[in-house]
Amino acid sequence: MPTAHAKLGASGAHRWMQCPGSLVLEEGLPDTESDASREGTAAHAVGEACLLRGHDPFEYIGESAPTDEVDWTVDADMANAVDVYVRHLRELADDFGEHNVEVQVSLAPLGDWAEDMFGTADFVGLVGDVLYVRDYKHGKGVVVEAEGNVQFAYYAVGALLHLRERGHDINAIREVRMGVVQPRAYHEAGPIREDVATVGELIDWAETRVADAVRVVQQAYQTRQQTASWADRFLDPGDHCKFCKGKGLCPKLAERSMDNAMLEFSGDDVVPVKPMDRLSEDEIASILRHKKAITDWLNGVEQLAVHSLTKGDDVTGGQFKLVAGRSNRTWRDERAATDTLHRMGWGDDDLFTQKFITPAQAEKLVGRAGKTELADLIQSGEGKPTLAPAEDKRPALNRGPEADFG
Repeated sequence: MPTAHAKLGASGAHRWMQCPGSLVLEEGLPDTESDASREGTAAHAVGEACLLRGHDPFEYIGESAPTDEVDWTVDADMANAVDVYVRHLRELADDFGEHNVEVQVSLAPLGDWAEDMFGTADFVGLVGDVLYVRDYKHGKGVVVEAEGNVQFAYYAVGALLHLRERGHDINAIREVRMGVVQPRAYHEAGPIREDVATVGELIDWAETRVADAVRVVQQAYQTRQQTASWADRFLDPGDHCKFCKGKGLCPKLAERSMDNAMLEFSGDDVVPVKPMDRLSEDEIASILRHKKAITDWLNGVEQLAVHSLTKGDDVTGGQFKLVAGRSNRTWRDERAATDTLHRMGWGDDDLFTQKFITPAQAEKLVGRAGKTELADLIQSGEGKPTLAPAEDKRPALNRGPEADFG
């Protein structure tokens, strides 16, 4: 599985095309890896192995994912999700060769301005006069839309250029179907979604909009915050900030987050613009809608402080320090501990506890085929009331003095 990352790569294109200065802010900051990203890496490896070797995802349950990048044990949930991806690709055509899976594509043939532009497409396949580009997303927290997705368009352009370099007449391709397979995140259109474009539309998009964005990125690097207007020219916070490593350094995001939270600096303190009981309905709704973005920014500032203190620097002026977190005691060797406690006269009833598995764990155990038999044995209680936007498709709970939300 290729691991190289381009500065102007496909995965971050939605961000740097909208906020060119973000690449400057990110420079020198480390990549952070969460459990979610490691799980995604493992799922991609299972999908790749199945497509290349003709395996079934369920064969990997209980085993380590076939990758050296992370140590992750495959469970039924992962196998079920990857199976949606694998079956979809196998339905497109009977047999896709190895070169179609995890394909490294490059935009460099478009000119010198694109020499540092490459990425890895999960799947590229030419079936007749239709080029298919597919990206697998294992995450369930952020729904990925296919329509207008610049990452997928980037992969598609790279795939077209790859085919042209190998002698294919790309003008004979009738359409390019760029799609996402995201089984674990609910979307009303289903887990497989796609956008369609022509070869001409994609090449024109790359040579105009992408090329213009690259030139602005180059300008951001050249000026590097030399002028007071640098932030206004090159930083544009938005939904794309979520995975930006430099968000804790971004003055525009800080300004927007403070405005959205209706907070302001007063001397050394952060204070509300107005008392909570004087907020209007629109102000309360606005704060709630921006809660996630505000929290992401605060987390970014904290990550920046931790990174600087870890390196021996200090961006807090001595007001914060790194300390050891809470640590739970564990057995060095459970077998040796069991033997010792047995010798001390304690039996297994004293040493071991037993708890019945949950419905979710049981469904993983029996797989898709056994879920129907378990269905009548499972009940769902009422979930804790949760705030959601008015456009959310779930029905509203009963409102009024008689409502009891616990």
